Amino acid sequence: MSPMPCQTTAFMLAPHSRGMITLENGRDAARGGCVTSRAVIDHGSLPECYRSITGRGSGMAQRRLPARNEQLLAASMRAFAAHGYFGTTTAQVAEQMGVSQPYVIRTFGSKLELFIRTHAFAGELMLRAFRSIEPGQLTPERLGKAYRDLVIRETAAVLVHAHAFSASVGEPAIGVEARRLFDEVYRTLAAAGLDHTEMWMFMGRGMLINNLLLMEAPRYADGYDFAPLVAVVLGPAPPPDVHSDDPDAHPEEQER
Repeated sequence: MSPMPCQTTAFMLAPHSRGMITLENGRDAARGGCVTSRAVIDHGSLPECYRSITGRGSGMAQRRLPARNEQLLAASMRAFAAHGYFGTTTAQVAEQMGVSQPYVIRTFGSKLELFIRTHAFAGELMLRAFRSIEPGQLTPERLGKAYRDLVIRETAAVLVHAHAFSASVGEPAIGVEARRLFDEVYRTLAAAGLDHTEMWMFMGRGMLINNLLLMEAPRYADGYDFAPLVAVVLGPAPPPDVHSDDPDAHPEEQER
């Protein structure tokens, strides 16, 4: 059986215990377990992006990527972070990677497959940040610091993670991947001993950080009343870019 292309599969996926995958239309079967189905296919026949998201953890968590692939996915992460899934073309990703568009398609497949791989890569960076905390010290405060440090160090990873939530409505396969990563974060926090109230507090702060980044609040905060909140959550805003052509950068000029 030849691999199934991700872009034509508008079904949810559920892993079986013996290496088989159930395609089930109309239900979210992504959490696992054997379910009655309309079609069952061999797990090995799926493309890499689906093989990575239907196991208990991403493919990148199970094995480290070659350095070259990590560089390419980091570049892809920057491209998707800037424009989101729907606003990014494979040509833009190729430009960010420094390779040709045919090379991107040949290496990663469709844009959908590439985004799923990129999201899994970004998610692994986030999980590594959480797992770098010493065992027994994984408190909401330390997790919050780890996430803020990730925002500073790997802003693109946080943005790709956030973009997947909005893209999930239009692309079911991205929804599968977004829920997979969310579930992995949940299991990581649960294993560290956090209760649901602590998870709510930590994840709520994380979602606020994501939304502030998506609307570029740190860059434009000084023009709005919510600037003090941004300073508390993310730290002081960066200095304005005096050469910027963005209308919000020079509001006084808009009045003349």
